[in-house]
Formats: sequence, structure tokens, C-alpha cells
Amino acid sequence: MGRIEAQQQFIKSFVKKSLGLQLPALIKEAYSHIETNIHAADLLKLSSDLVGFSADNINMNTLPGIETPLEGLSFYIPDEDGIKNLAYSLYGLNISTNN
Repeated sequence: MGRIEAQQQFIKSFVKKSLGLQLPALIKEAYSHIETNIHAADLLKLSSDLVGFSADNINMNTLPGIETPLEGLSFYIPDEDGIKNLAYSLYGLNISTNN
């Protein structure tokens, strides 16, 4: 669980720093080092959607479950009902009418 929290903090930090950069120039530079079927022009168009975006608006969730040690290792057992409830709430759906 601690590693998940650290990864979430890393992502938020990365986004904050990335937003401070000249995004089109960054995309153009990084594109030559990335293998993708998305055209650079399409990425540049998508980057325009980030104007005014704030990393403070990023919400992160950890899927519901139970951390369980087994033979010296740590496992995370997902809670299927909890995950379903989380997914429905993220999309603003009422779980009782969508079974």
C-alpha cells in the first residue's frame, strides 16, 4: 500500500512539473523516442486540452481490497463488491438500479 501511495505522489509531481514546461516542445522532442501509432500532430492537438489544467484536480483511488501476508510476501486481495461500488460512484451511477 505504501508503494501505491508513493506512485500516486510521483504521478502528481510529474504532472505538476510537466504542466510548467512548454508542452508542445516537450511532445515534439519526446516523440522521436517513443514508439506509437499516434501521430505527433494528434498529440499536439490533445495537449491543447491541457491549457488551464491543474494537477490539483487529479483524483486518485486505490481499488478496495485487503492487504494479506502469505509466506512472507504481501498480497492485495481485491474486494469485487467494493470495486463495483467505486466504479459506479465514479461515474455517478446508482448501483441498486444497475445490477
